[in-house]
Amino acid sequence: MPSGTWSRLAERLIEEMVIADGLPWILRFESLNRLLNHPRGGRTVIAMCGVMAAERARLTATEIVCALDNCGHPDATDKVLAELTRPSGPLAHRGAVMACLRKVDYRHFDERQLRTLVRALRDCATTGPLGDQIAPLRRHLSAAHPQHAHAVLGRLDHPVSGTAVHRTSRSSPTAGTPLAAALHRVTTRMATVQPDRMHDPAVPTALVAEALTSPLFDIRLYASFMLAATPYRSALADALAAELARPMAVRHEELAVPLLDALRVLGGHRHRELLQWLAVAPSVPRFTAYAAVRGLGHEAAGHSTDTFFQDAVTHHHTAWLSDRDPMTAATLESLLLHR
Repeated sequence: MPSGTWSRLAERLIEEMVIADGLPWILRFESLNRLLNHPRGGRTVIAMCGVMAAERARLTATEIVCALDNCGHPDATDKVLAELTRPSGPLAHRGAVMACLRKVDYRHFDERQLRTLVRALRDCATTGPLGDQIAPLRRHLSAAHPQHAHAVLGRLDHPVSGTAVHRTSRSSPTAGTPLAAALHRVTTRMATVQPDRMHDPAVPTALVAEALTSPLFDIRLYASFMLAATPYRSALADALAAELARPMAVRHEELAVPLLDALRVLGGHRHRELLQWLAVAPSVPRFTAYAAVRGLGHEAAGHSTDTFFQDAVTHHHTAWLSDRDPMTAATLESLLLHR
């Protein structure tokens, strides 16, 4: 098949994927994965992903770059590293960081690429739109490649050994932490609401733990998708919403963001009012507001009025004018995308 046909096929598939939700998104995402690894058309599809993600006005760049994480072709890894070291924009940059988490797991980096990744991570800040992903990536890389542990973790305030990192990065939250307490309350509430359906409580509890505590975004996403296909979905979504209504959850981004990411998949239109409040409330931290705005874009959450979007854009634009914070800029971009 001519390369132009591969390019048009990939472009159409990506355009459909980034506006799809639920099962239609899953089908297109899996189709793109297969094309990326196709023995003949793969390189052309990889190149098209790079071209589309690099467009300055592309508000779906994160998803497009992330799609390269499962492709072991050196071209795909080079595209991800290019967006990591010379990003086309903040959303493509975030996608590159997230893709690297999986690529480290799959050992996609050769020695040259690994050195590039290490240099890039030493220069990345742990604040702003990438803050929730940089630290897990540093720990992940140091566990998979201990020879680079000092170079990657030396800039952290509390460096730990690669062995310790590997153990803590995949475990449940330490007992007594806010996230552990939230996990306990969510699973307890779910069991209380639907005790007749909890035939094997260990199964949904383990999935909820994955959805809320895994350092890898895609593992949290897939666990949420699995839970959404179970009879626990409605009760779990309400339990997540109840947890987000607690003032402490709102104040702590490390607690609110995974709760919002899960609610984005599991929730419905009855939770939209909560998402709208979290998106614009003055007391809400910026990354929490960003996660709430992302949740508003999903079809299951229903639709907001034009008045809400106008007020939300005004709120975040005013905040951005005062300090030019990149997190606020990403929130504004997400609002415009969903509108």
